[in-house]
Amino acid sequence: MRIGVLSDTHLHEPTEAFAAFFERFLAPADVLVHCGDIAGPSMLAFLESHVALYAVSGNMDVQLGELPPVRNVALGGNRRLGVVHGHNLPGRDIPRAVTTYFGDGPRLICFGHTHERYWEALSDGRFLLNPGSVTRPRDGRPGAALVDWPEDGPPEVQWVES
Repeated sequence: MRIGVLSDTHLHEPTEAFAAFFERFLAPADVLVHCGDIAGPSMLAFLESHVALYAVSGNMDVQLGELPPVRNVALGGNRRLGVVHGHNLPGRDIPRAVTTYFGDGPRLICFGHTHERYWEALSDGRFLLNPGSVTRPRDGRPGAALVDWPEDGPPEVQWVES
């Protein structure tokens, strides 16, 4: 299974550049995950029209009241996915807060808010992923993540730049 993961797009509608990036890298994925701060209804509609979408609300998604703040999704086999933006978790160490928040449930936890890429394999067999930001990266690397996750193996990440 291939999962496209993005966060912090901050777009009210898709730009030509975003649409081209999306079509090239994310549209072919089996599942799409957005970790919050989508920004506008037109952008959400664009994402929903392409692939199965699991999105959560971020601190900039007030217009998108229908989005849940957290998702816990069974993707089949041993693949369980947790998604949260991260802005409403306690403390400044978001990766640790995310780990505590989800407990032992999901094997792959995706989060956003920091606008910086992050990937960590934990000693307990769980994985933490922040795809950064396609449009406003704080680490100078705009883009998203593609996760290849076999049914009986660990997820593997490939970074794609916009």
